[in-house]
Amino acid sequence: MSDRAGDCEVLMRNLGIDPSKILKCCAHIILGVDHAIDKVFKNTEQKIGVHNLLEVTAGERIFTSPSSSIHTLGLIAIAKLLSPSHAQHSVSLYNDFKSWMANNGLKADGFRGFMANRFGRIAELAQEYLTWRGSIQAFFNAVVDINSNKLVLAVSTFIQNDWFTCCSEIYSKMGELMIFPMMEILGIDKRGDERNADRTWAGVKGFFDSKLVDLNELMVERKEHPRSGKDRLEGAVIEEVIDAVKNQLSKTDYFTRSEGETSGEMKYAPLTNLGCESEFSKLDHQIKASGGSTSIQTHSRKNILVSAGLLVDSDFESKSLEDRNASWKWARCSDEVKKVQKLEADFLATVRSAKKLALRKKEDLKKKRASKTLAVLEKCKTHGGPMTPNNLEALSELNENQLLAEISYLRLTIAPDIRQMRRVKADGKFKMEKFSMDELRASIRNALRPEDNVSTDIDTLLMNAL
Repeated sequence: MSDRAGDCEVLMRNLGIDPSKILKCCAHIILGVDHAIDKVFKNTEQKIGVHNLLEVTAGERIFTSPSSSIHTLGLIAIAKLLSPSHAQHSVSLYNDFKSWMANNGLKADGFRGFMANRFGRIAELAQEYLTWRGSIQAFFNAVVDINSNKLVLAVSTFIQNDWFTCCSEIYSKMGELMIFPMMEILGIDKRGDERNADRTWAGVKGFFDSKLVDLNELMVERKEHPRSGKDRLEGAVIEEVIDAVKNQLSKTDYFTRSEGETSGEMKYAPLTNLGCESEFSKLDHQIKASGGSTSIQTHSRKNILVSAGLLVDSDFESKSLEDRNASWKWARCSDEVKKVQKLEADFLATVRSAKKLALRKKEDLKKKRASKTLAVLEKCKTHGGPMTPNNLEALSELNENQLLAEISYLRLTIAPDIRQMRRVKADGKFKMEKFSMDELRASIRNALRPEDNVSTDIDTLLMNAL
């Protein structure tokens, strides 16, 4: 079971599955940790104001995204620019960077480019960036034309930014504290090459029990005795990570039971569903090898022939031509085959019917969206809207309801991910908190015409915001 939206949880409950029989892929807890860290960075950026953290006027929207933090966008941009897997692309600087280091006598031992699997990807990229940060900055200052394309411009902006570096340091630390040890105990990537006696459900349960205690102690220290704004941010990140891990563990009944109740019963249960995902990956590669257009149905029939072994079976090959034709005819035209073909035809008819219904639903939703957009547009017109890049000075005169109307219109048109609320924890429960009016204005401004007033004193900004 692997879900982030809770769909599988609802499905299992409706099917009446015993909670003790439901397992959640332990590897997906790493994705939950990634999401928790990125969420804290993103909410902090919203409170401080992106324009106070990053110079965005040069490239406008290429530097920011309502759905991801500046840090995540920056590391993905750096990975694309300096990744060996992208080296053949015209925008890549991977080979140029390696050549520059060699020509300048800089040690490049250990630099393999920015490569990482999806589990622990951001933490590994952050660690790699911090290791080679000085060399990357020197390379850009000496060789790179930062205005050559938008990707290079974005990376140049990120690597010179104090907020980006601060986030990278915290993310790398969380990698050492939580993400990398999780990858080792679960056997993900090369971290799983060595045998680990704790690579069992009991071992994983013990790992989380001890790790959550350590993280909680560090969180209390950072929140109660912060020496800097960075410490406060680190405390907020650890608190969100603890909540995320506990929430993920609560989805599996095994982690909530005492050790006596769980002894022995999980011996043969897999810790992750990565093996299943690997099989899907093989299927993708096999289909691409067939020309990239082979249907699942055709591919399935090929596999059936291979697994049945009819054409390579020694008994089949030793038969006379007449007997082989009879066997082949049975395999194509027997009553058993016709029953299977009927089942397949009925299933495909159901699929076609479902596709038609889905298409009609999409048409209805598109009409409703258009109607809703017009209604919100009329609402914006009552206060002189909608806002455009040329009349942003009028934002200061709008009240909260008018700002929310503007955000609704932007969400329906050019900024589908624009936010107006954040999820916060109060009294042990999660609730949605509205942005302040200054934050709402900043969201609208950044969606239409980003501005910047970058402060180099990140520590003071964090102290005031947190």
